[in-house]
Amino acid sequence: MLVYQAVFVGTLAGVPLVWLGVTPDLAGLLFLLSMGILATVGQWVGVQALRLGEASVVGNIEYVKLIYAAVLGYLLVSEVPDVYTIAGAVIIVGSSAYIFHRETLQKKG
Repeated sequence: MLVYQAVFVGTLAGVPLVWLGVTPDLAGLLFLLSMGILATVGQWVGVQALRLGEASVVGNIEYVKLIYAAVLGYLLVSEVPDVYTIAGAVIIVGSSAYIFHRETLQKKG
């Protein structure tokens, strides 16, 4: 999964560089390298979680990314989620919590 993502996403993201590419300064280069390292580590941790845990549990926990993305978006770039984003997140997280709860009850019974 990691190789697939690196090759295809990197290739597709690199296409606009032909027209829009700008050489980053040192701070930009360090930021890009940090993003790459953090993204790779995050992807690796996600793969390990799916390998070691139950997919239904790991999948539900993955939705916490919605909350982190909203909080970081607000803190870093003052982005305020609109009502549709919030409603969608509530539906996704609520559905996920319901399914997790239902599966937990089924395993007990």
